[in-house]
Amino acid sequence: MPVQSLEQVREAIQASRWAEAISNVRLISDARLRQFTSEQIQELARLLKVAVAGLESPHAQLWVYAFFEKLGDLLAQTGASLPDVNLEIAKAIFNKADLLEQLGRPLEAVSTYSRLIDLHCQSKDLELTRLAASALLSKGRSLASVNLDRDAIEAYEQVDALFSDSEDPVIQDRVASAFNLTGVLLNKMDRIDEAIERYDEVQRRFSHATDIALRERVGISMTNKAIALFRQDRDGEAIDICETVLRLYGDEPRLWKPSSIALNEIGYMALCEAKQLSAAGDAQRADERLRYAAELLKDAVNRSSHKPDPIILGNLGYAWFLQGHREAARRTLAQAIELGGEELRETELRDSKISPLPEDIEFRELIISL
Repeated sequence: MPVQSLEQVREAIQASRWAEAISNVRLISDARLRQFTSEQIQELARLLKVAVAGLESPHAQLWVYAFFEKLGDLLAQTGASLPDVNLEIAKAIFNKADLLEQLGRPLEAVSTYSRLIDLHCQSKDLELTRLAASALLSKGRSLASVNLDRDAIEAYEQVDALFSDSEDPVIQDRVASAFNLTGVLLNKMDRIDEAIERYDEVQRRFSHATDIALRERVGISMTNKAIALFRQDRDGEAIDICETVLRLYGDEPRLWKPSSIALNEIGYMALCEAKQLSAAGDAQRADERLRYAAELLKDAVNRSSHKPDPIILGNLGYAWFLQGHREAARRTLAQAIELGGEELRETELRDSKISPLPEDIEFRELIISL
């Protein structure tokens, strides 16, 4: 009987009839599943991996991921050792959690990530350990998304506690990311000195790394520290750090994310200075600083990924607006708000009230209208 069930699943998949394949899997009872040999379980896992990639319904995908979990329970009960299947089961649990997050069910995602972490955080298999570290990082992000910041920090700190001794670059990347994300939340909680400590720790541990992802994490930690220093009115130190980032990473396209952030920070400061100078009646110097700000912010946007950062776009749009380039500003600000939503709109409205100018009244009307 198991062979017949597998043949039906296989035939449906070969014909790209994904839903039919899953319907056939649904017909396999727990009792019949326990009759499967190791080879049949391996084939079923392979077929399910192909089928889930073809499914469009997220609910059907969730069912497949849950079935993988059932396979995991079966293997645990029987004591069967199937490393390839165990890896696919772990990936399915991770994908299930990620999908739950996308469906707006973050707390269910947290529970699912937790299961994966409990299963594999002590694994000696490198791929499973990587997945556990990624799951712990994603768990923190899910908790932060519903403003459970202290719980998120606890999850991020567990990444370091469990995996700090790893020499694997992928796992080290997760550790560095956890420090950076902890810093962001501490900064949000006005625990700025503690945030800076986390950013410094990334640089202390990984500044000599050659792995490209780790180097980016170091760059991000530096720009994050600059942002924190700006909040403490330590502008000179912050700008020095941003300039260091540009010197270290500015010529490497693969590392343009930190340099893009650095350009944005310097550009935003120049924009604020331009507003102050204009308010003080120094039109010539205000125009010079505003032109400088727009150049930096345009460069920052150009160094962004295929999906530009809405904050950087918003800053560029604001600079163009103050320069009198109203149509270019409107298009850029509309894109920024489309990407950043109401949070970005509120940010732009707040920025317009810093050293307010007469033009800011029109700017706020534009922001509200978009």
